[in-house]
Amino acid sequence: MSQITDQAEALRQQAIGLLMAERQTIDQKLATLGADGTETPTIKKSKACSICSSESHNARTCPQKKGGAEAPPIQST
Repeated sequence: MSQITDQAEALRQQAIGLLMAERQTIDQKLATLGADGTETPTIKKSKACSICSSESHNARTCPQKKGGAEAPPIQST
């Protein structure tokens, strides 16, 4: 009975080794894929203000925005 258990454990260890090697191959492939599934990763577009194109702020806080000052802060009572 021990011989059967030893053979089963050896097969189990061999299967684990094969699965780990396959996972490593898949992980390497996934690391090279971009978000759209192509071989070259996509480059994220930098966020910029839609009013003046500056990257230091967004449209909500743009100093060139028409309409005056921002809304006053909410006062707690």
